[in-house]
Amino acid sequence: MNTTKRTLIAILIVTSMLLSGCTEASNETTEEIEDNMPLPDCELDNSCIDDTLDNGENEVLTVPHSNGCDNINPIHCMLPFPSNAFLLDDSTTITGKRINYAANSLPGSGSKSVIEIPLINQMDGFSTSTQIMTAFSSIPIIDILASQNNIALSMNSGHQTMLVNMDTGDLVEHWVELDARAEEGEDVILHIRTIKHLEFNTKYGVLVHGLSDELGELIEPSQALSAIMNGNATDSLDIEDRRGDISLLIDYFIEEKNVEKSGIQAIWSFTTNSAESALGPTIHMRDDALERIGGGIGCTIDSVDENYGDDNLTLRRITGTFTAPQYTVSEYTPTLIERDENRMPVFVENREVPFTMIIPNIEDSTENMPITIWGHGFLGQSDGGPRGWAHTYQTVMLTTDITGFTSVDYDPISFALLDPNYFTHHSASLEQGMINHVVLARTFSDACSNLTEFYDSDVKIVNTDEIHWGGYSLGGIVGIPVMALSPDIERGALFAGGGPYTLIAERSGAVEGLYYAFSLDISYDNQMDRAVIMSAVIQQLWDIVDPDVYSAYLNSEHLGLHEHQFVALNSMGDQVVPVLSADRMVRSSGALIMNSSVYHPLETSIWVEGDASSSVAVYFNGNYTAPEENIFGPGNGAHGYLWTPTEPAEIAFGFLLKGQILDACDGDCNQDY
Repeated sequence: MNTTKRTLIAILIVTSMLLSGCTEASNETTEEIEDNMPLPDCELDNSCIDDTLDNGENEVLTVPHSNGCDNINPIHCMLPFPSNAFLLDDSTTITGKRINYAANSLPGSGSKSVIEIPLINQMDGFSTSTQIMTAFSSIPIIDILASQNNIALSMNSGHQTMLVNMDTGDLVEHWVELDARAEEGEDVILHIRTIKHLEFNTKYGVLVHGLSDELGELIEPSQALSAIMNGNATDSLDIEDRRGDISLLIDYFIEEKNVEKSGIQAIWSFTTNSAESALGPTIHMRDDALERIGGGIGCTIDSVDENYGDDNLTLRRITGTFTAPQYTVSEYTPTLIERDENRMPVFVENREVPFTMIIPNIEDSTENMPITIWGHGFLGQSDGGPRGWAHTYQTVMLTTDITGFTSVDYDPISFALLDPNYFTHHSASLEQGMINHVVLARTFSDACSNLTEFYDSDVKIVNTDEIHWGGYSLGGIVGIPVMALSPDIERGALFAGGGPYTLIAERSGAVEGLYYAFSLDISYDNQMDRAVIMSAVIQQLWDIVDPDVYSAYLNSEHLGLHEHQFVALNSMGDQVVPVLSADRMVRSSGALIMNSSVYHPLETSIWVEGDASSSVAVYFNGNYTAPEENIFGPGNGAHGYLWTPTEPAEIAFGFLLKGQILDACDGDCNQDY
């Protein structure tokens, strides 16, 4: 039983003895009374406090309570998020913790009342790309808090939101916004947005204090939190079990961060997962696949179209399949990864995976052309990549589907909007897709490196010893994960990339149709439920393709991934992959900013021309804007803008093909192209 409960019960028993004249009781009598107290039984039926305490000074407060919830905030079962309320102690994991969402923790949809995602409950903490959020009974005024345009405020000692690395005591930079998607009459989520990945296997403390609402009144803490701060017992076993930890956290912020206890409005902690929990299964799958294929199992040519397009850009377009180890139970979606008891993927069978290759017409000066594996866009497909750029820059384009985010995945994603456990199936397709790309690079660098289609007039024109990565939008997002997993890809060019997915999804016009479906009464007609699912919980399943998580792994110096240099090209005002997400990807990776860039995100450094050791990012301005709130914009040309001027491609392919980073903007990427 909780120590506080024991103390209160003992005090009341002794007091009643004194009042009734039992002042001669011996120590032996007292011990006998304590020994006979029905502690185990009353704990089982939640009656300990109610049946034992009276209505005097130590009155037990009744607070909202639901098993399986974080009862510190009665507004929503899953708030605040993430919270150690949903972690169990587990000595078998690296963090010593394990996620424990009960059957009623996740909000039910209009189609399924009970939502359970068993795979997440096997993880040993929360994502390092997690969204952080809470809510209050009245709407706080946040005008003086750190915003996306003034993040530095969050590092001030008196800032009214604090995010602290509890292992080091350091404040963590962030910015704050209210959920602009909240509907009239609903409580409004307060988002605390980090600016790059968090650290693995680390405890974080979160504090909100001193905020006023729209009427100028101080925001009230929840009844449960007030009870803890005031030393009042409650009838919530959840609150009483966590009272000690929360009290220690309160003391920490008072003593170490000079916070006034009377101003505390929300306080909680959470622990991030280990690197091994986040990416260990994917790395295991990659290692197993490469061991099985050696230099590649083989490939089959299905079609060869000479002078494809009849525009003198393409010498030939090749379609076919390559053989790749598969770990999904079925080749058809929705499906799951076959896993052992430790969540490690288990080989199922070899399958034929489609590919498309574009070999451009050869310019006079071209000897042989390196391969660029090209990543397609959201809900796109393997079509061979951009033929114009292939011809202009004399590189072979090689593509395969980014499974999970192809045109055939719209329906499986739609299933997940009704039952979020289907995001586990979606994640399985994404994970298999990453491995397919790793196998693709290995196969065409070895087993399929000398196909007759790679020759023209008996001269080999495809350089299979040099393979790079290029991608636009989704292809730019998954570039860091694919390169980190592949030992065969040398460099990358990431157009309009960003992360994490949960931040992108709140603002990306690419998912507006899916969001509409997600808002229907057969799915989730309550915005807070939608935010908890899509903006928070599901990030754990998307970590396996999230650039921030791979950067966190690389930065933590864990073994098993490969660090590759890249250039990132971003467009201001992008309403599909918002600049906020591009900033996170850049910061998390440690990329430097080209001086010609029209924008230099906070906490980034300037690239010095001639430095060939770092990744580099540059932002272009096509005079587009995007909403600052977490809503969809009306649409503009910013996302596709990087196709138009020559400078982004000059920087990208100059780096891919020559290994040189050149400032093609001549000092100013803010030109009117």
